[in-house]
Amino acid sequence: MATGAQIKNINDIFNYTFAGKAQVTIVDENTGERITFKFSRAKDRVTKESKDVWFIWAQDGNTKRFAGTIFGKPGIDATYSWGKKNHHERDSLIMGYMKAFINRLGIDIRNNGRKLIAINEMPEHIQIWHEGKCGHCGKTLTVPLSIENGIGPVCQNRIENDPNIVIKSYQRINN
Repeated sequence: MATGAQIKNINDIFNYTFAGKAQVTIVDENTGERITFKFSRAKDRVTKESKDVWFIWAQDGNTKRFAGTIFGKPGIDATYSWGKKNHHERDSLIMGYMKAFINRLGIDIRNNGRKLIAINEMPEHIQIWHEGKCGHCGKTLTVPLSIENGIGPVCQNRIENDPNIVIKSYQRINN
C-alpha cells in the first residue's frame, strides 16, 4: 500500500505537480483544511505523445469534479483556464486554494494573455503532500528519495535524459 509524504522543496513540488499523473494534497496548518487536486497531462489521441495541456480535478468530499485546465509550458508560458465544465464556484474555498497554489508555481491565472510570473516558495503554514505514487507513471514509490520528491527513480532518469519534458522548465527559468 502506498504511503504519502510531504514534499518540501519548491523544485520537487513543481516537478511532481506537472509530471503527468500527480495527486496533490494541500494542507493548511492554520485552518486544518485538506484539499486534494489531480493534475493529469493530456496526450494526443493518435500519437499518444504528451501535450502541453493539464486537466485539474478537485476532490470535494468523495466527489472529484473538474476544476480547470492549464495550457502551455509550466514555468515558461502557462495559463490557467476556468473552462465551461468547471462546476466549482469561482470564489469557493477549493478554487481559492487551487488558484493560489498554481500561481505560486508560476501559472498565470488570468483568463487571457500569457505572462511569465515569478515562482515563489509556499507559505510556511501550507504543506504539499503526494499520495505515495510516482507523479509521472503512477506506480507505488518505494525508494526513500523518490518518496521525498514524488517521482520514482526510473521516471526521474527518463525525465533527466529527455530535453522535451516540461518539468525541467522550473530550473531553466530560475537558475
